Amino acid sequence: MNGYQDFVQSHDNERIITVLLNGRAFYSLRKLGLKPIRHVAIELRLIKVILCNGEVEVLMTTLMNRNLFHYKRFFWLYGKRWGVETAIYVLKSFLQLALTSAYTQPGVEQDIWATFLFYNQQSAIVFDLDERLKKKPSIDNTPIRSTVT
Repeated sequence: MNGYQDFVQSHDNERIITVLLNGRAFYSLRKLGLKPIRHVAIELRLIKVILCNGEVEVLMTTLMNRNLFHYKRFFWLYGKRWGVETAIYVLKSFLQLALTSAYTQPGVEQDIWATFLFYNQQSAIVFDLDERLKKKPSIDNTPIRSTVT
């Protein structure tokens, strides 16, 4: 995807590229039950997002209306998506949401809701402690950083 590399190295904030639907993308859409047409040109919008640490992320979207979906809004939107993905990862990996001790539908639902309840309580506790840490000065006046999963 040569247009991608050119975009990353450019000073542009966004760019429309055209790609052909084939290979893995074509088969993935078929697996989802869709009926894609092979070798059809698809327009995609690349959006450059500069993270707080200076790292460049490139987002790809089919949202083409630049007035309704201005490129500056994607930084905020990306941040919201990241929080959801992190929560799903924690629920699936650490709390093993897919594993259940029940054999009936009500029992499985109870296990799922109990996992959600535990996750929400844990998140509230972590948020509260993180806010307290932000207010507490460290011994050498360096900021206290917390990373909790």
